[in-house]
Amino acid sequence: MDELDRRIEEALNAEDRAMFDEFGEQGIFAQWFGVYRGPQAWIFSLTTVVPL
Repeated sequence: MDELDRRIEEALNAEDRAMFDEFGEQGIFAQWFGVYRGPQAWIFSLTTVVPL
């Protein structure tokens, strides 16, 4: 963990720290494909297939 990560960890309160531990960091592919989930998934799919 570098200095910035350590300072961010120190700044988090208990609730924020618990939420961060629950979700953690997502990898690049989880973030990338994450846009294709949820209520706006159709618009992301449409713009992927038919670029504006």
